[in-house]
Amino acid sequence: MNDQQAGAAELLAALAPGLIQAGRRAADAGLVVGSGGNLSARLPGAGQLVVTRTGSWLDTLDVSDLSVVALRDGRVLAGHPLPTSELPLHLHTYRARADVNALVHLHSQTTVLLSALGEQVRLLSTDHVFTYSCLNSSNSSCVSTNVSTMLLLVIVALTT
Repeated sequence: MNDQQAGAAELLAALAPGLIQAGRRAADAGLVVGSGGNLSARLPGAGQLVVTRTGSWLDTLDVSDLSVVALRDGRVLAGHPLPTSELPLHLHTYRARADVNALVHLHSQTTVLLSALGEQVRLLSTDHVFTYSCLNSSNSSCVSTNVSTMLLLVIVALTT
């Protein structure tokens, strides 16, 4: 085993339990059904991340459902050979935001259904409007709040 493979194995061992727990908690909370989402995490400043494989079911995740990927080029270094099809979203976020160390990308069944029916998803509260308007903002306080909102589930999962 070379140094890169050893580092990937260590990263997988460090981050897999939190990702598995976050996936199960998201499913248990009714936020996702089946393979309707993907998760990733990295250690602060790391050049590698751990991400769920394509088609993984978040309620039954285990270590074999995870891929270790190079941040620089998206190359799979260890684990499952087929990371999520949403890998570019994860890579772009980590490259753009050094302060983000975990991502939870869920496809709520309600929003998937509304989208499939061609219905517009209305923003129901000022929190929704704020979060939506901040998605592409360069205002650091706006983005930090948005990231904090999106990552609350992972923070709870990784710290309990």
